[in-house]
Amino acid sequence: MNGGYRTPYSSGYVAAIGRAIYIFAIYEWNVVHAMERLSPCFLNMWRFAKRPMTAGKLGENFEKTVNGAKDLALPVTSRLKEVARAFIEFVNECNDSYTATYTPMPMLRSS
Repeated sequence: MNGGYRTPYSSGYVAAIGRAIYIFAIYEWNVVHAMERLSPCFLNMWRFAKRPMTAGKLGENFEKTVNGAKDLALPVTSRLKEVARAFIEFVNECNDSYTATYTPMPMLRSS
């Protein structure tokens, strides 16, 4: 159950969390890569930002960039708009599931 660690865990649960994080990172990178193609130099801005960009902000920027793209064929623009909305919904779903299951520890006060 705990593999010799002091904190007990379920290896199936940990594997599922790891898989979810990995999949989310791939989706996020795909959006970053698409943004780089639509707006050259975005990758450097994203990587070296003073304040890291959240996935939600990335989704908003992606949607705004896609909506403002004038030099793409209509089918490409339509599909990218679908992808942007799907990514934003995915981010919201992840955030909702995190806040629904996360309960912060109460602050301990020293007397």
